[in-house]
Amino acid sequence: MDLTTGKTLWTMTYSNPPTYPELSQDEECDVAVLGAGEAGAICSWYLSKAGFHCMVVDKRQVGRGSTQANTGLVQFMNDMPLHKLIEIHGREKAVRFYRLCQQAVSDLSDLVLQIPYPTEYAAKDSLYFASSSKYVKCLEEEYRCLIAEKFPVEFLSRVEIETRFPFSKPAALWTGGDAQINPYRLTHSIFQHLESRGTRIFENTEIVNLKIERGSPVLYSSQGHRIRCKYVIFASGYETEERWQTSGTKLQTTYTIATEPVTDFSGWLNRCLIWETKRPYLYLRTTADNRILVGGLDENTIRNPERDKVLLEKVTQLKSNLGQLFPEYTQIGVACQWSGVFATSKDGMPFIGRHPQLQNCFYALGYGGNGTVYYTMAGKILTQLLMDGSHPDEDLFDARRFQLLYQLAEKIGLH
Repeated sequence: MDLTTGKTLWTMTYSNPPTYPELSQDEECDVAVLGAGEAGAICSWYLSKAGFHCMVVDKRQVGRGSTQANTGLVQFMNDMPLHKLIEIHGREKAVRFYRLCQQAVSDLSDLVLQIPYPTEYAAKDSLYFASSSKYVKCLEEEYRCLIAEKFPVEFLSRVEIETRFPFSKPAALWTGGDAQINPYRLTHSIFQHLESRGTRIFENTEIVNLKIERGSPVLYSSQGHRIRCKYVIFASGYETEERWQTSGTKLQTTYTIATEPVTDFSGWLNRCLIWETKRPYLYLRTTADNRILVGGLDENTIRNPERDKVLLEKVTQLKSNLGQLFPEYTQIGVACQWSGVFATSKDGMPFIGRHPQLQNCFYALGYGGNGTVYYTMAGKILTQLLMDGSHPDEDLFDARRFQLLYQLAEKIGLH
């Protein structure tokens, strides 16, 4: 699957990253990680720290799948608001999920401190504004749910927004404890560090078959080489859907622009992350080299010709959206523009845990708009699953959860 169109900021500003060899002989390891993107890197980090001998395999170069298109917003809030998630899963599970997201943001900040290479990680606040007056009641309900559980949130009125920003919105939530990162640099930095400590990374190596032989997975490359391992982690992102379709998943395309560097952010309070209640939503952030990323305008189109056809139109819309919020940036140039395929689940939660059909195989699929947070969560959950055989939160992210709900609905006549 062709996951991106256009030129991404991360690859433009880091044009000569480390490279790794192809798989050229049979190998053995404890854990084979399929996918050398952000998910594979973070999972490999936690597994390696726990003492597992990992090998990472990707049919592309490191980070050249969906990771290069990831805009790197790291937030505990979710595409699925907490009050909606409570309706789906009940308060206990929904709040537990949000707590895990909050902890993952903190865990990521700890992780980057242990890597002696750049990641462009920065702690941030977030502004989540009501796109129009019809969203205010939902925003108020979300605030009540978050504040009841003591999440770091403040409700802002129109007047309060106008005193802090050069635009006006009916209401907003101001949340703390979020962050931003360069996902492409993070991925390369983790792998550089892991390789120096014995982890093997193989680029341009396509795995074409997986067999369970005497209870253990064996991977077969397109060149006929094998990797025998105790466990397999599917960290191959949205392309996993081509082979192992997960129920309740939808593929979409999002669009992003990166501006030329900006000299003045005085009207942008704390250079916070910004997003909105409307779906699909607009999102904005700044970068370490003083650019602005603007993304959104998601569509169900995922095939390359259709994406190419609308990319320039989306660029114009995103630039207009930026100017409406921050008029001082109306004339700023666009340095690069791209689209990227991503996946969402029906409940906005990732798929993490055991593969439903394959013995000793596991998922690390961060489906949704919060992938970096989900991968951090996955790294810790999967490491404990492999070490102890269980994890108290694995049922939350079971890849079969929608199949089980459908079966129950059919049984009681609701589906």
